[in-house]
Amino acid sequence: TFRRVLPADGEVPLEQEGDFQEWYHRHAVAKKLGKRMQRIALFLSLLTTVELAYVVLNTDVFLEDQASESMMRRLPTYLAGRLLVFCMLSYWSHTGFSEQAWVLENSRTVQLRLLATFSFIGLMLFVSYDAVATLPLH
Repeated sequence: TFRRVLPADGEVPLEQEGDFQEWYHRHAVAKKLGKRMQRIALFLSLLTTVELAYVVLNTDVFLEDQASESMMRRLPTYLAGRLLVFCMLSYWSHTGFSEQAWVLENSRTVQLRLLATFSFIGLMLFVSYDAVATLPLH
């Protein structure tokens, strides 16, 4: 079936490629941007709650007499990393709902910024997990 759509040499004309990219951006990226970011934030907030409960119940992070200064800084580092992630997700959620025209008109910019955002989110999740990964358990 692809032979009827694609030319014999497999090259797609630039006009068709541009049309597809525009269609993809409108229907796969921009259309659900706000809701997708809210779902990711909800999942991450539930995950953070479960992880914090585990850390609080299974470590001595809040017992000042048993916790070292390094250990006392780990929980704020974890929370700061997660807070930055929530701020980025909130920004994109707001942008997806209130700046729909800008999102639709600037497909390349939006997709590059989303790529940078998700790279930053991955880095912050790594930092936050690294902060609590070495906490000693009871």
